Amino acid sequence: MATHHLKIMKIAKERADIVSIYTEKPNSFIFSPGQYCLIGSRVLPHEFAPMTIASGVREDFLMFTIRKWGEVTKRLFDLDAGDTLVVSDPRGTGLPLTKLTNSKLLCIADGTGLVPIRSLIHSIEPDHVTVIYDAEGESNILYQNEIDQWNCEFTYKSNS
Repeated sequence: MATHHLKIMKIAKERADIVSIYTEKPNSFIFSPGQYCLIGSRVLPHEFAPMTIASGVREDFLMFTIRKWGEVTKRLFDLDAGDTLVVSDPRGTGLPLTKLTNSKLLCIADGTGLVPIRSLIHSIEPDHVTVIYDAEGESNILYQNEIDQWNCEFTYKSNS
């Protein structure tokens, strides 16, 4: 498996059990929203977890939003800015961005299902995107520090 050893630039706490890890982005790293990578750390060199790419194709960094749920992700939560994240080449089928130009899109998500939608919004003109998001209370909404900057219609349902 081809991997990239990428320096972590920043780690942002989204919730108690979810963080977003920002890394440098190699020029050769080409992906589409909806694709994922296998990521890991030098601490567990042969164990990886699949994570959807959260960054948009136009952003100059890679971003992965990770929920703590297993041994690999627990180790990823121990990383700090300046550490190295091991990232595979993108996998899976991404969205065909050229076919989505000038299209009206309705995206529906729950929990971390917002991750590929964030990638999409940061890859196209977001004024054609409507997002309906289900969250268990306002404090559980992902990307709270940037949703207001998204130029899309964003509504959420709260269960509390």
